[in-house]
Amino acid sequence: MKWSTTRRMGKKAESNFVMICTTAQAQSRASLTKKMQEHDMDRLKRTVLGLFAIALTGIGQLAWAGPIGTDVVVSAEARTASLARIESVLQQEAVAGQLENMGVAPEAISARLGNMTDAELAALDGQLEELAAGGDVLGLVGAVFVVLLILEIVGVTDIFKSV
Repeated sequence: MKWSTTRRMGKKAESNFVMICTTAQAQSRASLTKKMQEHDMDRLKRTVLGLFAIALTGIGQLAWAGPIGTDVVVSAEARTASLARIESVLQQEAVAGQLENMGVAPEAISARLGNMTDAELAALDGQLEELAAGGDVLGLVGAVFVVLLILEIVGVTDIFKSV
């Protein structure tokens, strides 16, 4: 004779056994669901923190590149060449002596040259080339003085405060 679970335990025991199994399964499912929710929440936290870290470090910034026009390169080279020519003329002994007599410090001249626009540098460079061809040092000093005076009037410099 074959013994079944029902015969061994009886009807009441079987219902208790089924209820215990069902409760255990429900608890197991609840525990599993809770663990899955915790895992999903952890994954969400990691994702948000990762995105926040990327935003703080700037890794996600976009960089746009494009071709540089010839005019940009030429103007940058022209500015550098003009600055070099102007500084070489201003470093001559006669010019530097005249500027010091006027009360202009060499450091102030270099700072002001850096603040000049490309057009202003080109105009000054053109005047210096014309004066250098004529050999008139006083004219050169006058041209530099006029440019510095214009910059003073416009408010770019404060060279003549002490004068």
